[in-house]
Amino acid sequence: PGLDGTGVPVALLDTGVDPSHPYLRGSVLDGIDLLEPGSGAVAQPHPTIPGRQERHATELAGIVAGSDGPEGLQGVAPGASILPIRIAGWQPDAEGGYTVYSRTDQILAGLEAAVDPNGDGDAHDAARIALLGVVEPYASFPDGPLPRAVAGATALDLLVVVPAGNDGRA
Repeated sequence: PGLDGTGVPVALLDTGVDPSHPYLRGSVLDGIDLLEPGSGAVAQPHPTIPGRQERHATELAGIVAGSDGPEGLQGVAPGASILPIRIAGWQPDAEGGYTVYSRTDQILAGLEAAVDPNGDGDAHDAARIALLGVVEPYASFPDGPLPRAVAGATALDLLVVVPAGNDGRA
């Protein structure tokens, strides 16, 4: 009670974020895009369907740091800032189309970026919290590369929050 996340950077590892969304204005930092370096981790449109933009990270950003919503609706930490790290997005799929997904190497690179956003080897500029917006059965493979990377990031004082329950019984 009484805390709103002010001064806390939250790394959001997911699709791109729409920084112009009215409930996110002023909350979104310049992001890191691992799929299209230099794009700032802004939500990208579908490559062949105009108007169909990535949405998931924008929605999660609103849950975390949204403010000024209808009837005073706000996120759980409206004073926090969002550092978008785009590890997922429209990518070619096996059927010749495009699907929003992320690969293990992209998630690992995203965790590294959350721990050292400017890539200088010093973790003092790290986000304090990393929220991974992609489903991975972390508990099913405790010795896999992703749970090991989460453990490493945690050892560097990064609280890593990952989804659970959306991937079935695993």
